[in-house]
Amino acid sequence: MKNIMTRAWEIAREGQEKFGGKVSEYLSESLKSAWIESKEYQEIFERKLIRLESTLNKYNKLMAEIRDAGGKADDANIEELLNIATPKNIENAITGIKTRVGEANIYAQQLREKKMAI
Repeated sequence: MKNIMTRAWEIAREGQEKFGGKVSEYLSESLKSAWIESKEYQEIFERKLIRLESTLNKYNKLMAEIRDAGGKADDANIEELLNIATPKNIENAITGIKTRVGEANIYAQQLREKKMAI
């Protein structure tokens, strides 16, 4: 709520600077705008959380495949990672786990090829 009010005042000041008048004259509309921004921001974050969870599930599936093939692999703690995700760090988390999935795919493929050669 505090963030929304802070953002509303920022928007009101921008309107006052651009069009003149008192900042308080812009507050009603700026508050509506801040609420919309906040809601859209939350929806985007929730979609990114879903993407992160999906990628973490792929990673854990690969880890199980690697263990089944005799390799060493540790699962990601999905619940813990989702709980510590924030709007500021979620993009880095998604990128990081995608990199790990790519590396795990290569390792799993090497184990499959090794198993076939035997």
